[in-house]
Amino acid sequence: MPETETKVQVIDLVRQEGNVFWVGATGFAARGERIIIREDEHKSGYECLRCMDKEHRTLEGKEVSILTCDACAGEGKRLKAGNDALTVKCSDCEGRGFIPCPDCDGKGTPKGGVIIPDSQKSEPMTGEVVSVGPEAKVYSLGDRVMFPSYSGHRSKVTAKEKNTDREEEVALRFIQEGDVIAQLYGELELRSFKGTQALYTNE
Repeated sequence: MPETETKVQVIDLVRQEGNVFWVGATGFAARGERIIIREDEHKSGYECLRCMDKEHRTLEGKEVSILTCDACAGEGKRLKAGNDALTVKCSDCEGRGFIPCPDCDGKGTPKGGVIIPDSQKSEPMTGEVVSVGPEAKVYSLGDRVMFPSYSGHRSKVTAKEKNTDREEEVALRFIQEGDVIAQLYGELELRSFKGTQALYTNE
C-alpha cells in the first residue's frame, strides 16, 4: 500500500465565496444598490525593493515590515542538524516564522531613504468590486472601478489567525453604484510622491 501524505488545509484569511467577501470569520454582502469595493494597495513609490512594505508584524512593540524566514520556510521550526528525526525552534527567526526585512531594517523604505508620514500618503481611489447588492444594475463581481476618495463609507478590516499569528488587512469601500466615476480595464497603479498623486500604467 503506497504511503499517503497528510496535508493541512490552509484557509485563506481573505476569500471570495459567491457574492460574499470574507475577511477572517466575517462575511460582507452588499445590500440595495450598493457595491463593496476592495481598495487597491497604495504605493508611495518609496518602498523597499525587497519587501515592498507589504506585510507587517509587531515586534518588540514596533510595527515592522517583514519577510518569511527562508531558513524554516515560515514554519518557525526546522530539522535538527545531524538528527532528522527531531525538530527544533528556528534560530534565524526565533520561532516566529518571519524576520524583519534585512534590506530596510523593517522600515519598509530603503536604508537612508525618505520616510513619508502617513498624513501625506494619498488614499487609493481604485479597486475591485467584491460584492454587489440585489438592486445594483451596472457592475458585477470582479469589475475594476475608480471612485472619488470621499465617497461612501470606508472600513479597514483585519483578519488574524490565532495559532500562527498570521494576519491580513484589507480596506473596503461601501458605495452607491452611481458614485463610480469610471470602469477600469488592464492594470493601473496609484502612487504618490511628495503629497501629489499620479496614476501609472504598466507600459
